[in-house]
Amino acid sequence: MRPNNLITQSHTRPIIIGLTGGIATGKSTVVKELKKLGIEVIDSDRIAHRIIRKGSHQYREILKKFGNGILKSNREIDRKKLAKIIFADSKKRELVEKITHPRIIAEIKSKLKRFHSTHKRLIVVDIPLLFEKKLNRLVDKIVLAYAPEEIQIKRVMKRDKVSKEDAIRRISAQLPIEYKKNIADYVINTSCSLNNVKKQLKRFLTKIFKKPLDK
Repeated sequence: MRPNNLITQSHTRPIIIGLTGGIATGKSTVVKELKKLGIEVIDSDRIAHRIIRKGSHQYREILKKFGNGILKSNREIDRKKLAKIIFADSKKRELVEKITHPRIIAEIKSKLKRFHSTHKRLIVVDIPLLFEKKLNRLVDKIVLAYAPEEIQIKRVMKRDKVSKEDAIRRISAQLPIEYKKNIADYVINTSCSLNNVKKQLKRFLTKIFKKPLDK
């Protein structure tokens, strides 16, 4: 766990919050609400989508390993097809991570470095595999978007139109959400109403800034 330095650190650089979660635990909802509140968010999912676009080094490397069967008609990678393959085979998932993660982490570090010289007091870094890839060192505190596993399963089945077995397999590819809940610094429970999620976020940000939010 990182030092409790949110109160004592100077404002020579922003406070860096790592936002993580599990599959279908509501992290995207938390990101959306943070942005509405004017919080700067570095979105690693968006970086991941961009770096595998047609023509990139990562795109070519993935094609070498998986072939043209994972492409859409426009020759972009069909992320759903790729996901189905890698969640069924841990070695293939690790292969994709080996191709993409160094570039994603490099871009996150680059963005953080640029923000260090700005007037912003708080930056949130959205990192789905923060615990799995031991990226704690990049952040000051960790916030977890949380939902119980039974809700994760239902959400994945509905969102991705997969069987319960497939949903469980995908969720099991990450550390258990209850484990993450026990080691995160702060938890946002997304299994409740959106208004409740907003209240939890405002309480968290009030705690960080040491004053009520204007919004």
